[in-house]
Amino acid sequence: MNALFPRFCAVGAIGFAVETAIFALTCSVPALPLVLGKALAIEAAVLSNFTLNNLWTFRGNCDPKPLPWMSGCVRYHLACLTGAVMNLGVFSALAALGLPAYAAHFSAVLLSALVNYKLCCRFVWASPPKT
Repeated sequence: MNALFPRFCAVGAIGFAVETAIFALTCSVPALPLVLGKALAIEAAVLSNFTLNNLWTFRGNCDPKPLPWMSGCVRYHLACLTGAVMNLGVFSALAALGLPAYAAHFSAVLLSALVNYKLCCRFVWASPPKT
């Protein structure tokens, strides 16, 4: 881990709040399947986290300006896809084993955060190779 990790965690905490709020909202819609609500909550957090990480956490890491929003967001989504699949898979497995939905949610978010950080540092905001 490096000096960027505390900022990444702070942004992640905001994303966690966004994801939890959206998840709570979707849980209050009886016709909406629990896993679909979780997937919507993950996407809301991904969009929030990309924007904040791009403007604050990684700004100046490899370029003095933030990444262009659309191309950076696509790269971020691709990098976070592994974490999102892990998040949803861990959540689904723990919920299927009988863990309460919020406990499964918290566990899944924590595990996927570590994967997302490593992938973001390596593939989204990596410093260009030195020549």
